[in-house]
Amino acid sequence: MLAGVLFRVGAVASSWETTAMTKSVVHYGSAPDALTNTASGTSSQYKMFSYTSNHIHHVVLPKLGWDTQVFYSCGDPTVTSGTYARTHPQPHHRLAHAPRTAHSHPPTHHCV
Repeated sequence: MLAGVLFRVGAVASSWETTAMTKSVVHYGSAPDALTNTASGTSSQYKMFSYTSNHIHHVVLPKLGWDTQVFYSCGDPTVTSGTYARTHPQPHHRLAHAPRTAHSHPPTHHCV
C-alpha cells in the first residue's frame, strides 16, 4: 500500500493505493491507540492501453483546526498504525495600515 498526505487549512487529505477494491475509509484520532473517528472518501481506477491502475483512494479529514496533530490509519486499522500528521499553524499576519483618506478603501488581505 502506498500512502501520501496533503495538508489543507484545518484538514488533512490522505491518498493511497490498494491492489484489491476496499473501502475508502480513514480511522483517526488524537492518539495512536484512540482512532475513534472515521472519514469516508472515494476511490478510482484508470485504464490506459493495456495498463490498469491500482485502486486509488482519497479521503479528507475535515475541520481539525490549526496546528493539530492527528494519528490515522488508511483502510484497515490493523494494517497501518502510528501514522500521524499535523495541520498548518495559524498564520500570523503583520498588517501595515496606511492612513485612510476620504477616498481610500479598507485594506484587503488575501490568505493563501
